[in-house]
Amino acid sequence: KEEIVFYADSLGQCFTVPNSSEGLRAFLERVPFSLKDTIVGCEATGDYHRESCLFFLHLGYQVRMLNPILAKQVINATIRKKKTDESDAKIIAKLLADGQGEKLTIEQY
Repeated sequence: KEEIVFYADSLGQCFTVPNSSEGLRAFLERVPFSLKDTIVGCEATGDYHRESCLFFLHLGYQVRMLNPILAKQVINATIRKKKTDESDAKIIAKLLADGQGEKLTIEQY
């Protein structure tokens, strides 16, 4: 994917960002997040998530990987059952807030 979508729970807002180190760096310059209070979550989607996960891990953020089947189950349980990048980002944020996801380390990559 050329772009990825982040949902910032603290801001109640979605952001579409280029899926590259340069795009992610520019995003963090515009919208800085606290290392202590931020969890970055992603779905295991082939190799699309690798660059962003590594980027945030190298900066010291906590990064958690979610099984896309879990996110799909939550989407299917909602009334709208509408799947978009923004709805996925919001579901991922909710699952992270509920303690879901496997904590990643740089060594895993």
